[in-house]
Amino acid sequence: MYTPIKGSWERIDPLEVKVHPNITKNVEKFAKDFDCGFPKNLNEVDVSNDPPQWAGKIGPMKERGVPSGLIIKDGYIISEWGDPGRVDMIFSITKSFLPLIAGLAYDKGLLKSVDEKLYDVEKKINLKMSDGSDIDGYDSSKNKLITWKHLLQQTSDWEGTLFTKSDLVDWNRSVPEMTVIRSNRMKPGEHWEYNDVRVNRLALSLMSLFKNSLPKILKDKIMDPIGASNTWEWHGYDDYSKVLIDNQLFTSVPGGGHWGGGLWVNSYDLARFGLLMLNRGTWQGKTIISSNWINKILSPSLIKPNYGFLIRINTKNSIFGKYASEKSFLAAGAGGNAVFVDPNKKIIIVTRWYKNPKDLIELLLKPIYGE
Repeated sequence: MYTPIKGSWERIDPLEVKVHPNITKNVEKFAKDFDCGFPKNLNEVDVSNDPPQWAGKIGPMKERGVPSGLIIKDGYIISEWGDPGRVDMIFSITKSFLPLIAGLAYDKGLLKSVDEKLYDVEKKINLKMSDGSDIDGYDSSKNKLITWKHLLQQTSDWEGTLFTKSDLVDWNRSVPEMTVIRSNRMKPGEHWEYNDVRVNRLALSLMSLFKNSLPKILKDKIMDPIGASNTWEWHGYDDYSKVLIDNQLFTSVPGGGHWGGGLWVNSYDLARFGLLMLNRGTWQGKTIISSNWINKILSPSLIKPNYGFLIRINTKNSIFGKYASEKSFLAAGAGGNAVFVDPNKKIIIVTRWYKNPKDLIELLLKPIYGE
């Protein structure tokens, strides 16, 4: 498969990969016509209707751009619209970069097993806020049971407050259908819910494991090797997320833009992330992340089978219907930001500020692979 070098990406006519140009033109028009509706000033956005005591932004926000995107087939760009070179917030797509960093730790032997308990990891690390105050960790009787797998699959039920935000802010958020809406704490592994505080705790644990900043690790070990631009940024929560790891000062970065911060990336760099995943962790013949770890990322959770390690997967065609293969997956964020990958069809779709990525994906795939 064609893999672009840094600073360039070859574009070809859709017909060269057996896609009629009318199909891509329809997708481009559809994407432009259905804006997500978010205000330009993202300070006005509350992505999950937070209770007032936890709703405040604590990290920087960026004015958003126009609906934009890309379609990649067999590695080549066959369609682009809007302003794909613009660096924008990606909200919770940021989450899906954390499993890649965890994969670096796994391949290096720092993360010994997905079933390793975080209490055993962090008890060896001197971790404090920058003012010397304690950070809620894994030393309670319930939190001691939490493993990397629980955090990566959003089943940890970690209890605590981090950077002024309590885990209670996201209780029962986006729980699967037919799942009991809980009113009490549950054991790790028993309950799935979308919880940004716990994802941020995972990010802090990964930084503590490496004893290095996640933006630096991402740049040196992933983004530079795959030829990403130098325009992306990963913001923390300013002074709120400054921590000491063995007395060395770091800024802990979040797994999204719920309260500001997170990754700000252009569409081309997101497409490179998608292509790395499609290629099972390799880039131009070089292993960036082991295929063994990519398999773990894309393995279904027992509680929520269409969710892997902080990424949505099309298990039993439960997300995208019959036109996308069961192996397809999606990294998604608020505002219609998404990276869709179908490895079987070798298609990547990046959408920015579009109302419903699922509709756009079907609009592309149905005329190509429909009955």
